[in-house]
Amino acid sequence: MKKILVFFISILVCLIILDRIISFSLDKLYSKNFWGESGGNINYFLSRQETTDLLIIGDSRAHRHIIPDSFSVKTFSLCHHGMNLIFHTGLLHILEQQKKLPENILLHLEHNEFAQPNGFSSDNKDIQHLRYFYGINPYVTDKINHLSSTEWVLYFWKSYRYNGKLISLIKNYYLSRKEHPNHSGFEPLLPEKLDSFRVISEVKQIELENASETNLTIDTFSIALLSDFISVCKRNNIKLACFVSPYYFKPGKKHQLSNVFLSQFLKEKGVSFMDFCVNRPSEYDNLNLWRDSYHLNIDGAKILTHQLKLQTFDFYNSKINLDNN
Repeated sequence: MKKILVFFISILVCLIILDRIISFSLDKLYSKNFWGESGGNINYFLSRQETTDLLIIGDSRAHRHIIPDSFSVKTFSLCHHGMNLIFHTGLLHILEQQKKLPENILLHLEHNEFAQPNGFSSDNKDIQHLRYFYGINPYVTDKINHLSSTEWVLYFWKSYRYNGKLISLIKNYYLSRKEHPNHSGFEPLLPEKLDSFRVISEVKQIELENASETNLTIDTFSIALLSDFISVCKRNNIKLACFVSPYYFKPGKKHQLSNVFLSQFLKEKGVSFMDFCVNRPSEYDNLNLWRDSYHLNIDGAKILTHQLKLQTFDFYNSKINLDNN
């Protein structure tokens, strides 16, 4: 019996040592990765020596819509496609820990995270996309552990942080060796011939779905995340403004409900709020500005960026140049 126990302990120790060696090697690759949304963009931002006056955080509708180089202050877009508020809040905690916070933040919000059918809540699984920082950042570690009672067992194996990410990690590592990025985080969507047909085909179905929404309530989980984001900004003297990008389709009940809530909530918190979705300017009726029903092309992005600058001029104490870029 004793020999069997010693055998299994020996196997376990060997597995732990192997896991740590693999994890150490992958950490080395990760630290030299400066491309892509699997951590490369975050690494690139953390590695920049240049200070950032204005940081844009959000999903693809911020990444594709706001042009950092249009602002006269030093601006960077650290947006990630498909990510929600728990990811953005986790990212902010990482920047705080790494002492890479900017002076000002523009945070993009999505109405469907705040207005949910009764009994539903915003998805918290996006925090897993920050899992490299498990065991490094307390906020990320805590939120991942709350996903299930067994998460801490999985993450005991340090190489688990790279589960499903190995191919993209190696690819982006070699891309980083070949060419070190030098950008402000923006990637435009160029117009294509079939864009108008795509938008028209999407809109009718989306508006039918929006019209059928009932029993909507404000999601307390999303409120808590936004409150935490605001608290981090306040304790670090960061000026925060929030905005919502426009859609091509008419806003539904959830957008209206969320707009009413966020307008009052952020006003009470002393945070500027600009909603280009519910209060959509007429310029965005132009089909030629859209790549799909949710995303503006580069021509639309130029218009939205300029309008956002106009509304944030006072917020940034006249530091932003109101040019026509």
